[in-house]
Amino acid sequence: MASIVNNNGLRSIFFFDKDGKRKAFRLGRVSKEQALYVKVRLLDLIKASTTGSSIIKDETARWLAERDDRTYARLVELGLAQPRVKVEPLRGPSLGTFIDGYIKTRLTVKFGTIHSWKMTRRDLVRFWGEDKDITAITAGDVDEWADKMRARYAPATAGRRAGIAKQFFRWGRRKKILVENPFEDIKTSCPANEKRRFFVTRDMAQKVLDACPDAQWRLIFALCRFGGLRCPSEVLTLRWADVDYVDWKQMTVHSPKTEHHGGDHVERIVPIFPELRRYFRECYDQAAPGSEYVITRYRDTSANLRTQFCRILRKAGLLPWPKLFVNLRSTCETELVRAYPVHLVCKWLGHNALIANKHYLQVTEEDIERAAREGALGVAKSGAEGPESSHFPCAVMNAVHARD
Repeated sequence: MASIVNNNGLRSIFFFDKDGKRKAFRLGRVSKEQALYVKVRLLDLIKASTTGSSIIKDETARWLAERDDRTYARLVELGLAQPRVKVEPLRGPSLGTFIDGYIKTRLTVKFGTIHSWKMTRRDLVRFWGEDKDITAITAGDVDEWADKMRARYAPATAGRRAGIAKQFFRWGRRKKILVENPFEDIKTSCPANEKRRFFVTRDMAQKVLDACPDAQWRLIFALCRFGGLRCPSEVLTLRWADVDYVDWKQMTVHSPKTEHHGGDHVERIVPIFPELRRYFRECYDQAAPGSEYVITRYRDTSANLRTQFCRILRKAGLLPWPKLFVNLRSTCETELVRAYPVHLVCKWLGHNALIANKHYLQVTEEDIERAAREGALGVAKSGAEGPESSHFPCAVMNAVHARD
């Protein structure tokens, strides 16, 4: 049994526990209806306590669960409830451990890729800390991180870091570590930076070649400027077995950067353009018997081609341009599309026309001057004499002839 006692507006419920002791549950200043409601709930709890049963009405269970810690503790003290069990929230792996685990699962990636992943790991840990629970990172947190990246790095670098971070967390979702990827909506691409493109003229190229310290450096430069090879990956993997050193017509270029795509991305056939033959023959004549690689002197991992190239440029009286080796490849492709169809040039350089337009092809002052002087029709007619005199892709010239 239980009864409600009103003492100057302060209501209490008195009851007898299972041992016959009279106890009170104080309600404070509440209405009579509220006191009656609590009394019904307490009667249910008293009955369960007296009989030793854990079964109570659903309404009583909800009321009990909604009590604050102080009130609930009083009910426990009165023997009407069991102490609450504190459940620690589930915790996911720490940020540092999570990323390290991802990197360890990728057994076939190249050193450069691992380096990029570790740079992104550094940026993530610098922002959130090594021990940050990855399940606690929200999309809003990611927005703040992305803002920091854009303030610290160039747009292309910030985009790459965001793309790698998204890759990390996508793996976490696929492994059922995460319910969702907080990086899912983050922007990872950015427009190509036209301001960092630079056309290396043939006069500049000759000055560099004259300043090179040896035959191998001359060939490294020529392969980039006149062959469009990626440096250092494609230049240093070129073997004499891949070079037609009898007729000097073509070479097979292996592409470590794109080989994971398979198919045509593993290797490609590139013509040995006339500008390359002199430097190929020079290295071939100096090669030691049984040499496997075309470039042998600068293969050590401690050899920094970029630093050495900057020294050569200073010796040639030139200032280093943006993206030293990429712009050599870009200049080569820009010249080639003036004389050959785009599909051929892209095949030789190992990418598609979309990539060529976005990252490599340049509009030079010579293009503007020639167009202003001769116009499209004049250039097309001059190209009919042969690719040597043409400054536009054959596909464009054929379209003009068809129109005529």
